[in-house]
Amino acid sequence: MANSKLKHIGLIGGQTLFSIAFILLIIAAADKFDFKVDWSLSGSYSLHPATIRICNDVKKPTRIIGVWNNNPDRGSQEAYIVRHRQSVEEKLQHIASKNELISYEFVDYLIDKPRLKELEPDIGTAGNRNIYIIGDNEQLIKVPYGSHFDRKLENNVGSALLALQRNKKIKVSLLSGHGELSPNADSNNSIAHLLNAFNSNGIEVQILDPSTLSRLGRIPQDSILFIAGPRSALGTETVNHIETFLQSGGNALILADINCPKDFSALLRRRGVMTGNGIVYPIENLDFLNPDAATRSPRVILSSEHAIIGKESRYDRLSIKPSESFPYISKEHPVTARSFEASNTLLFPYSSLMLPLIPDKLDKRFNGFKQRIQELGTKPYSIYPIVNIAGPRQIWHEDIKNARKYKEFNQEFSATLGIAITYNLGEDSVSGQKESRMIVLASRAMAADGIISQSKYSNELLLIDAISWLGFNENSSEIPSSSFRELQVECSEETLGILFYVLVIFIPLGCLGYAILMWWDRR
Repeated sequence: MANSKLKHIGLIGGQTLFSIAFILLIIAAADKFDFKVDWSLSGSYSLHPATIRICNDVKKPTRIIGVWNNNPDRGSQEAYIVRHRQSVEEKLQHIASKNELISYEFVDYLIDKPRLKELEPDIGTAGNRNIYIIGDNEQLIKVPYGSHFDRKLENNVGSALLALQRNKKIKVSLLSGHGELSPNADSNNSIAHLLNAFNSNGIEVQILDPSTLSRLGRIPQDSILFIAGPRSALGTETVNHIETFLQSGGNALILADINCPKDFSALLRRRGVMTGNGIVYPIENLDFLNPDAATRSPRVILSSEHAIIGKESRYDRLSIKPSESFPYISKEHPVTARSFEASNTLLFPYSSLMLPLIPDKLDKRFNGFKQRIQELGTKPYSIYPIVNIAGPRQIWHEDIKNARKYKEFNQEFSATLGIAITYNLGEDSVSGQKESRMIVLASRAMAADGIISQSKYSNELLLIDAISWLGFNENSSEIPSSSFRELQVECSEETLGILFYVLVIFIPLGCLGYAILMWWDRR
């Protein structure tokens, strides 16, 4: 009997050792041939195919240097990256392994101070905690910490690698001093997250405040003008600088909500779009193009049918989702193609009513429209709607407080929230290009930190691709989008309680009880 038991135990032990050896053999083979299966929902341990293509296309020596401390203070930004260190480091090593021209190095700035001192000529003074990506011409791009850092890591590093391969660096002039979004304001009025994302994509940003503009005497023609929702009048001098910039073939990204000042709204009206404080309606003659034309009170677009958290309706926020049934987000245009593919929502809070001025339609209605805008200095242009909204329960109203009283919005409604305008410069262009471009989006808050910092929205992706398109670098659409999805379950408190007891108590106890019964039966 004793021998039988010993044989049985020996058999079980042999089977166990064989199973362990087999598993170790598989792990060793997978490590040898770099074979991985990523079963995580977020794809944290694998690379997007587009990232692999970007790595394979790197033709110049590129260094990735991670600088942080592995024992940070609890609650600091570094504590976040250390909690996700394994996935972050593995992803950076994985990226470096795809091309022998890419190298990765980690430096603990408290322990490896001599090495950090050696790197100062490349990454700056000690204490800068970032991931640095350095090209062969010593061009430096920082990937800073931030919320959901690990989620955006692959997108940021892939974008930086692509940016370092470009021959021309994109420059942005951010207009400041008139109540625009600013990097030093509170989260509802700050644009710091977006500027960090620009930096990660090799986009250089210069703050263009009134004193800098006065010193320069003009808006740099080799940059993209970014006007992020001014709140106060720009003034004659600034408006003239913008007019000169645009007429000379400059490209611009405009955020214009219901608070867009009248002098800037009048400028946009001459460039092909009415929004904010610049809406003239009804249009009866060509006098609506005059700067002093009588305008209506600004209209905000409201919604009652989308949900931000559970089933909570927010009238002041518009959630635009990619859809095949209606072109809410254009999947053809380079500015919105990636946003459509990402399948994430675009959020456009406090969107202003926007009326694109289609030249052919207006010229048929008012003979001489095209000639009139050319007299005002606007080149012939074409408009492409890139973000739209429609549905039976949308409404535009001049007063949000009054609009909240409505229980249902039953009227049919559709509106354009974003347009891409292309101006034909002709052969006598000052910039040497045959066309200039402008993008106008009907929400200022869509670029604020409170929204950009949330990975569930595609706002950051859209704005980066907007700058790339304006800089004639449409190939940035090859950069992979974040593949993270948030799982949301809508249920009552009672249903949630039942789910908790079933998943946390009944199922585990049932499995444990079944195991005990099986053990008792075999015994």
